Amino acid sequence: MSNISKIDQSDELNYRARRATRMRSAQRDFARATATDEQSAALLAALYAQWPDIHFDETNIAMAAPRSPDLLAALGFLNPKTRKVLNRPTLTAATERAVVIWFVSVAGREIGGLMLRRDRIGWCDVVKVPR
Repeated sequence: MSNISKIDQSDELNYRARRATRMRSAQRDFARATATDEQSAALLAALYAQWPDIHFDETNIAMAAPRSPDLLAALGFLNPKTRKVLNRPTLTAATERAVVIWFVSVAGREIGGLMLRRDRIGWCDVVKVPR
């Protein structure tokens, strides 16, 4: 076996290992982001209370949640973790990814009288659904 084929095999094995790790990470994030309708309704209500008339995204949630007990409690099903950025608490990148996955899973659905609307670039609104 030549050195080139050994290198190619090594590269292929490294690629497969990295890909498997990314897949496990994505599966773990998706599993974290699955919520019951009651949990989703509580989070929608907390988001509506925090931002009733303005757009928000996962970064806004990451910055506001550590300083908002109601929002942090509603995010409880995601098992949110915090870190310090510029000496201010914020949610970790993994928690932000889980929030985005949750956004996608509930966008456009009426849950507890509220609905999350998400536009093409990721801005969200929570609106009341008339009954």
